[in-house]
Amino acid sequence: MSKGLKALERYTKKSEKFIDAYEWNRELPTKTFVQLGINKLGQHEDIEDELGIDLVTLINILRTGGHIWVKNCKGINEWHVESLKQRGLDKQWYLTYSNNVRVKLKDYGKTWALTKEELE
Repeated sequence: MSKGLKALERYTKKSEKFIDAYEWNRELPTKTFVQLGINKLGQHEDIEDELGIDLVTLINILRTGGHIWVKNCKGINEWHVESLKQRGLDKQWYLTYSNNVRVKLKDYGKTWALTKEELE
């Protein structure tokens, strides 16, 4: 493992009783599970605040090689997402599509969206 990277520690596991549900991973040493969950959720929310988009939504776009809808002077068009990059002096995050054209993640719902209807 690279220096500075931590091993992934799961606090939850998929429920065997319910579909699309999770339960605490009881194999972990005894800890305050509520505090672990709050800390992890807080870290995720900090990242979402920085990026300007829900992490699950973003990861699903990137994982599936998804498409986004972009609103510009030519109208509203669908594009294939090519990459996620941090650029510029202000270190903004961008989704790149169509030969290095990009949209700011924070502009979700304004200049780009997951559906055409969100931009109309």
